[in-house]
Amino acid sequence: MEQGNGLGFRVEKVDDDKQPISKDDIVLQPHRDDHYLFLLLEEGSCSFMIDFNAVDMKSPGMVVILPAQVHHFLHSKHACGWFVAVDAALVGETFRPVFESLLHEGRAIPLPDGGCLQQCLQLLFRVQEQESPPPYQRHTLYAMITAFVSIAASIVTGLEAPVTGQPNRPLSITRAFRQLVTEKCISVKNPTEYATLLNISTSYLNEVVKATTGATVSYWIQYETMLEARRLLYHSDLTVKEVAYRTGYEDPAYFQRVFRKTLQCTPTEFRNRYRELSNINL
Repeated sequence: MEQGNGLGFRVEKVDDDKQPISKDDIVLQPHRDDHYLFLLLEEGSCSFMIDFNAVDMKSPGMVVILPAQVHHFLHSKHACGWFVAVDAALVGETFRPVFESLLHEGRAIPLPDGGCLQQCLQLLFRVQEQESPPPYQRHTLYAMITAFVSIAASIVTGLEAPVTGQPNRPLSITRAFRQLVTEKCISVKNPTEYATLLNISTSYLNEVVKATTGATVSYWIQYETMLEARRLLYHSDLTVKEVAYRTGYEDPAYFQRVFRKTLQCTPTEFRNRYRELSNINL
């Protein structure tokens, strides 16, 4: 994403017959990202390891990888399709719970051949790659990535019941915790308070969340807080100090240190990079 187009998302065509993966490619190494990944397969087959689960995908299909999920590529055969990385700030509160429902299901999602999702990506890619960008190109691209996320969410919503059956207790606790953090991260930043709300011990909450997501309770509290900070920087004219207060930080200097450590840039640099977003209704 850091090497992308500065839009907060990245769309690439993938064809392992034309561009085979190098043995030094990072996709072969277990890693995690702080954004959503959508992998769409139009031809062939491929396999991934996601949170220690092997996921096999046949065309046409889609795999959604959530922020912080550990993943890496295993192998492919004549695989051709799309790679889409999307900043969580562009996914939106309406669709995030839909994708969160896929946590630990460990399966690929079948897609209708030649369906709307693939057509949306093809058009988005054409607009993105135009050598002479037309007026309002960025506005068009943001509208189209929102349409892509919306269509993907509708496909996930239409899935049958998960093959894994009812969620187990650790998974249920993790989902409840993530929902609480989304609602309360501005005012509640202490892991113990979330454990109390869930009627479990802090140590057990940490153990469950780390085992289920690969990240700590503190990580998710900070992740959601910084996500809200990015939204305010995107869509408002609040000063950095006001954003700090709005996200629950009484010390703006400390807020800026946390922001820089988390996102490798200052709040002002981040706002300047994405200032066009403030004029777009996503």
